[in-house]
Amino acid sequence: MLRNTFTIFRGIGPDREYALWKSGIKTWTDLLNDRRCSPSREHEITMAEDALLKSDARYFTRLISQSERWRLCYDFIQGAAFIDVELDGWSRHSEPVVIGVFAQGSFSSFVRGDNLSAVSILRKIGAATMLVSFNGARHDMHYINTVIPGICLRYPVVDIVAMARKAGLSGGLKSVERRLNIRRNRFVELSANGRAVELWHIWKKKRSRGALNLLKMYNMEDTCNLLPVSESIRDILYAKTTGGLLDG
Repeated sequence: MLRNTFTIFRGIGPDREYALWKSGIKTWTDLLNDRRCSPSREHEITMAEDALLKSDARYFTRLISQSERWRLCYDFIQGAAFIDVELDGWSRHSEPVVIGVFAQGSFSSFVRGDNLSAVSILRKIGAATMLVSFNGARHDMHYINTVIPGICLRYPVVDIVAMARKAGLSGGLKSVERRLNIRRNRFVELSANGRAVELWHIWKKKRSRGALNLLKMYNMEDTCNLLPVSESIRDILYAKTTGGLLDG
């Protein structure tokens, strides 16, 4: 999809991008071969092609707003790390107690007082192309920064919330999942939904292994569901934006 994206180039907005697709100019190569392509545009295309070949998602996040970053989810989703954070309270000053990371094809849970550290989380994230979260630009990244200062400087961030709103999907993650027909473990949903903070404090006060395990399972579902959610929203926005012009 990125090779079909022209809005990253100076002077091209959504309307002109659509007009170019409609005229038969559908890829960077088509644009490069157009007789009206200027030397400055040639340079932009060369830079974008180089960034894509290097899997440099940050190059594109500098040029694409959060609501348009669904375009990155075609080219970079396989190398992404999906992250969700559980807190010890409800205030802006709360601290992360469980951080889930789904990356490299597997899920890992990091728990305060056990294995939650900058080193362990960064080892799991590894060479991820980008970080994907739900409301992460406002929420998760703020709290992860308390564990790993400057993490947003290391990895570009894609926030599914902005994409969901553009697709007409309101509400929190679970509401969006229901609209997309993405199912959760029924037991975990009924037992843990809305109780993350409570479960943490039960663990802290009573050392209830059951409470901690339930919290970790809840966090795992929040984290791992980010992949199918982002893929579904990506496909909705692709169809909505391209109107079939790039198909076939």
